[in-house]
Amino acid sequence: MVQQEKIYNTLEDIVAEKERLRKALTAKGEEISNLWGELVHPKENEGPKSPAQRFLQYANAGAGLVDGVLLGWKLYRRIGGTFSFFKRKKR
Repeated sequence: MVQQEKIYNTLEDIVAEKERLRKALTAKGEEISNLWGELVHPKENEGPKSPAQRFLQYANAGAGLVDGVLLGWKLYRRIGGTFSFFKRKKR
């Protein structure tokens, strides 16, 4: 993006341009702050609205839990024998 050079003839021109840029910067900062807040913080009233949605939410959480347990078991079986703390000690 090519910007044209502005020619300032008086000190008032420089002060006016500085004030315009300060306002633009403040407006952009507020816009970024609002967008960040919408992105990071959850909205207040976004819960499941119907019993079917609530059931699907619980089913989804349960499936995630089962998936995590299965992954943990598979990892334990694969590398647990080598680094197991519960393995019997050989005498």
